[in-house]
Amino acid sequence: GDMAALGSLFDSAQAAGTDLYLVFSTPTLQTALQKVRETPLLFTVVADPFTVGAGKSDTDHLPNVTGVYTVAPYRELAELLRTHFHQIKRAGTLFCPAEVNSVANKDTLVQEAARCGLTVETVPANNPSELPDAALSLCSRRLDAVVQVVDNLSAAGFPTITRAAAQARLPVFTFLSAGVEQGAVLAVARDYYDAGHE
Repeated sequence: GDMAALGSLFDSAQAAGTDLYLVFSTPTLQTALQKVRETPLLFTVVADPFTVGAGKSDTDHLPNVTGVYTVAPYRELAELLRTHFHQIKRAGTLFCPAEVNSVANKDTLVQEAARCGLTVETVPANNPSELPDAALSLCSRRLDAVVQVVDNLSAAGFPTITRAAAQARLPVFTFLSAGVEQGAVLAVARDYYDAGHE
């Protein structure tokens, strides 16, 4: 979880003569793309490899880079809320400005929610120590629900988010299947376990 150490970890791996890099998470891929130029690079547990420079599309990408990415079903959840939860008009989400994927996911959720007539309030949290206060701040707004985007910070701190929502009596919707076991009322998810098989 120490993203600041990634650069030196890749330097050490290169010095050891690594033949293949297998990276997990968007921040790790982002650092790998800065450090690894020719060695094969395989990624997974990534939301959008293109936002961090892996290429422009599935067919137009860096020649040494491949992997599996999992785009959360933001449109599907927004449509589900519109169709089955008429009382939800204002949702809230936390995002991490330091994570490129988090910002992209937040922007996608806001766009898809607006298309379905929903408003999304957003609150930033940059690190685990900010997450509890950010969650309380988010849940103190006039919301009907929390719809938490996928990113590394909120995935690790998801119980903190559900506790704040429970105090405010707000339902939590998530894009990670494990979130239901941690207090979310519903998940619309593309599971990273399945991505591992891919």
